[in-house]
Amino acid sequence: MVDEVYGEDVAAASVVEGDWRARLEEFGRQKWRLYLRHPWMLQIAQGRPMLGPNSMASTDIVLRAVDELGLDEHEMLAAVVLLSSFVAGLAKTTIEAMQAADRTGVSDDEWWEIQGEYVGPAVAEGQLPMMTKVGEAGAFTSMFDHFEFGLQRVLDGLGALIDARSGAARPPADQAKRTTGCGQ
Repeated sequence: MVDEVYGEDVAAASVVEGDWRARLEEFGRQKWRLYLRHPWMLQIAQGRPMLGPNSMASTDIVLRAVDELGLDEHEMLAAVVLLSSFVAGLAKTTIEAMQAADRTGVSDDEWWEIQGEYVGPAVAEGQLPMMTKVGEAGAFTSMFDHFEFGLQRVLDGLGALIDARSGAARPPADQAKRTTGCGQ
């Protein structure tokens, strides 16, 4: 089943054009969509991943995106693991949040009301100045696109490493856009 899921995107991934950043962006977005379609994939242990023709082809395709950039083979694999781990980690958190109301029977509004019993007094007493600042800005309830923000920062970091290897300097990508969804 795992290998069948990887096969869903292998053909599309093999035709992604552009520079390393565009190819890694698309890889990250494909993994994101894969996890949203198949959340059970996040339960598969990755310490010894299940290897099959599609999963190996997927890894080979993404490794091609970082080939010939001045990274050694260990760094190439580490770059892929970094991006994959970011996507999987955020997907797990996002999916858990999306499923919480169904699993618990407590709506998001009810959950926030319950949390208010604990947060309210701490905020009133000034014990949580940073959480207060962030909360008053609406960050806890906004539709900020955490996926896009994180994807761009991961790629900026890889870009800095690649530039250091080549001796070039490149400006960071534009700030992540705010959207109406969580990277969906």
